Parts: sequence; structure tokens; C-alpha cells
Amino acid sequence: MISDFARQKFTRYFELWDTNNSGDLTVEDLSTYVERLANLKGIPVDSPPLVAMQENTNTWWNTEILPKVDVNNDGSISLDEWLNYCEAQRDADKVVRDAGGRNVEREQFIGMLFHMIDRDGGGTIGPEEWATFYSAFGISADAAEVFKSLDTNNDGSISLEEVTNHFYTFVFSEDPNEPGNYMFGSLS
Repeated sequence: MISDFARQKFTRYFELWDTNNSGDLTVEDLSTYVERLANLKGIPVDSPPLVAMQENTNTWWNTEILPKVDVNNDGSISLDEWLNYCEAQRDADKVVRDAGGRNVEREQFIGMLFHMIDRDGGGTIGPEEWATFYSAFGISADAAEVFKSLDTNNDGSISLEEVTNHFYTFVFSEDPNEPGNYMFGSLS
């Protein structure tokens, strides 16, 4: 059973993906999400890389997400379906992690997200890039404060390793004092 704290975190994550605030996730939400990520990098909507990313996202949605998550087969994902999926994924990831492995698909997603936020391609995320990410996705938390808490080695930037570790904290930690639990904003 998913804890109340995990429910808050996964609900917050659902809200970020639900770009039109309809209460359901659709392929259109994913398209908007991809466009926002592309805008972070200044990639034109009609550019071949973005078109390819949209096609890959649509394929992923139709072949991986809907069949696994859309229990009632209505073509969208409700919050309850999302929470059940997150709980199952978290349990499966825990088995892999306990065996010393990592979720390659999840880490590919984290890497893609990281490189989209890293607007200048410098290999780290600076405070301005983090603030732009928050702005692009309508995250109302104090980006500078969250950035400082995620910069665990206090070097003024966030590395891919730090983002990956914080993402795993977001997925697994039940400790409300862990900064990674708030990487997508406050939990309310």
C-alpha cells in the first residue's frame, strides 16, 4: 500500500504531467510536456529533433503506458490509475535496486530531462536553468531555495548524478526532510 507521503509526491508529479489540468493524463498532455522541454532548449516546434521526440513519445504512450496504466481503457489515465501504476513501478524498482541494479528506462528519462534543463549544454544545471525549468512548468516553489537544497556538494550547480539521486529519493524516500522529495515543488 502506498503511503500518504508517497501519494502526495506522485500526485504532485501527476499534476506536472497534466498540462491542461483536466484531471486525466492524455497523449496531448505529453505533447505539451515535450514542447515545453523543447522550449527550454530553444528547439523549434517543427524541427526534426522535436518531431522525432514527439513520435517517440506517442509510441511510448501507446505501446508502454496505456496498456499498463489505463485499466478502464478510456484512452486517458486517471489519478487513481496513475497512483496504482506508480506503486507497482516503485515496488518493481525496489526489487531491482535491492539486487544492485538500476532501472535503465527511468535513468534514460532522467538523462533526457536533465539535458533539456541544461540549456547551455555545459553538463550541469545552474540556478538560472533550474529557475527556467520551474517557470516553464508552472512550478510555484522557490526555485532558488530548492536548487540550493539539491546542490548536495555545494558547488553551485547540479550534476546528472545529483538529479538522478534526487529523483530516486523522490520515488523511494519516506523522509520528508530529504530535499529530493521536493524537486518538483511543494507537496500540498
